[in-house]
Amino acid sequence: MAGSEYGTINMAPFRSPHHSASSVSIIGVEQNPKPGEMSLAHRGVLFLDGMEEFPKKTLDMLRQPIENGKVTH
Repeated sequence: MAGSEYGTINMAPFRSPHHSASSVSIIGVEQNPKPGEMSLAHRGVLFLDGMEEFPKKTLDMLRQPIENGKVTH
């Protein structure tokens, strides 16, 4: 509760996109910058339940940021 004697509680973001989500919605858009699920999970968790059901293209797009430890557009 804000303003209470306990202070503010900040929780890390938790994002869990469905396997049918598009690559763009997970990675983000470059031309008109909009954050994707990966950016929205910054300093939190991007949970890919049923990872084997995500398209190979999406998983390949996630590989480089995971290996580099940062997202660059």
